[in-house]
Amino acid sequence: MSTCPPITPTPFPARTKTTTITLGATPTTVSSLTFTDKILLTLTQPNAKGPSHWLQVPLTPSSVPEATQLPSDSRLLPMTHLTATTLLGGGNRGGERDIFGQLLATQIASEVTRRDSEEGRVLVLGLGLEGVGLGRDEFALCVGACLDVL
Repeated sequence: MSTCPPITPTPFPARTKTTTITLGATPTTVSSLTFTDKILLTLTQPNAKGPSHWLQVPLTPSSVPEATQLPSDSRLLPMTHLTATTLLGGGNRGGERDIFGQLLATQIASEVTRRDSEEGRVLVLGLGLEGVGLGRDEFALCVGACLDVL
């Protein structure tokens, strides 16, 4: 005999927000869908046919108040207690896409945690990016757009 998990009433539809940015010359849609237990973010481009790389980061409060102990320029670094895990996809092109996805997910999770130190949901990030050289500027643009839709 199995027991069912408790059901938490949640208003539906869940809160969503979308914006469009340009990476290289390619329009990229950034969307969020927030639930009581998860934050779902997707970055997709038309040629990618949807997200092909999915990652998650549990947003756990840190026992070390990093944001207040580090110099202000170090706030640009991801928090060390947050770890991104690939759920599906990634790992191709010599791991370049996997590294980009994990760094992006961890950086977004760090900023969400800095905004709300009590945040305890799981961040799920879906990436459907094709044929874009993702350098520092593109990375910052992706982080900024993700934070804008949250």
